Order: sequence, then C-alpha cells, then structure tokens
Amino acid sequence: MSGAVPENVTGPFVVLAIFTAQPGKGDELAAKLSEIRAHAESDKELDTLTFRPCRGYKGNTDSFMIFEKYMSREAFALHQASPVTAAFIKSGIATLDKLEYFEELSAMET
Repeated sequence: MSGAVPENVTGPFVVLAIFTAQPGKGDELAAKLSEIRAHAESDKELDTLTFRPCRGYKGNTDSFMIFEKYMSREAFALHQASPVTAAFIKSGIATLDKLEYFEELSAMET
C-alpha cells in the first residue's frame, strides 16, 4: 500500500483501505487477504491490534475493504514489511482505491 502515515500520528491508529480486485482475481485476493490476516493475528505481529478484511456482497465481489488497527507507526511498518503483505503489494492483483488513517474515539465517560 502506498501513502505515508500522517506525521501527527503518535499512538494507536486505524487504517481503512479499499481495494478493487483485477478482473477475475477476486477469489485470489480473498485468499491473499485471509493469509495476511492469519499472519497479522499471529505472534509475529503483536502490535497489529486488528486486521479485518471484508468482501463486497453479490454483484460487488471484486470490492474489498480492510479495517486495520495498529499500536504504533512501527507496528504498521512491521506489518507492511512482512513477507505475506509485501508479496501482496507486489502482486498487482488489486488496485488501491482509498487509504485513510483515523484516530479511534474513546467511549464517552458518564
């Protein structure tokens, strides 16, 4: 994925990534994202707090969204450099349509 983490990010943050699979590559992309999720949820990426890939419903199955949360910029860099993520980025099986960074809001105190 391209797009640098904003300079003002200093703690945990959320990433929203939206991809479109290349024609005929939707199932391959789904499999790759499942592989990346397994790696992200392993002890190899302890500071990847969540990596949740989603696929569009019938009629939109080439559309994918990933909701990710990282403890730090370093955790995100480690995730990007992992063998499975790096292979996906180089594969060209999808086009990155949108990449945004967010700060998660805390629950309201009563």
